[in-house]
Amino acid sequence: MATPRWDLFEGLSEEDVTRILTLGSPRPVSQGTVLFRLGDEAIDLFLVQSGAINLTLPLMVNGESSNALVEERLPGQLLGWSALVPPHQYTLEAFAPVETDLLSLPRVDLLDLFAGDPGVGYVVFTNLARIVGQRLQISQTMWIREMQRVLASRAN
Repeated sequence: MATPRWDLFEGLSEEDVTRILTLGSPRPVSQGTVLFRLGDEAIDLFLVQSGAINLTLPLMVNGESSNALVEERLPGQLLGWSALVPPHQYTLEAFAPVETDLLSLPRVDLLDLFAGDPGVGYVVFTNLARIVGQRLQISQTMWIREMQRVLASRAN
């Protein structure tokens, strides 16, 4: 299996990426498994090596639980960035629709590495800001569509 190109590590040397990846441990996830739930403590950041993870927002609609798909994370992408962002609680639910292989990176070890090499930390957090910004755009688009639907239904 080819190693994915990681969006979180764009701009780092291969040596720096290797130093970060050696902090991780493999985390196979069976199809149908919930990796984490909204509000859980975010201890680890995850890199998708193969498979996919759906990030969903749990909702109650007419008294029934439902999960709204926010994003699908694929090889080369990360999930669980809340591990690096206070208050360190996951903001969505992560579900494996297929067999998936992740690399789990502990927050404490990552922050120790960044403290020892602020240049690497700067690049990673700059990339993280871009990724969080993309999530914000997705959330904003979803909110706008829902507001348009609500306003359109009121006009009828």
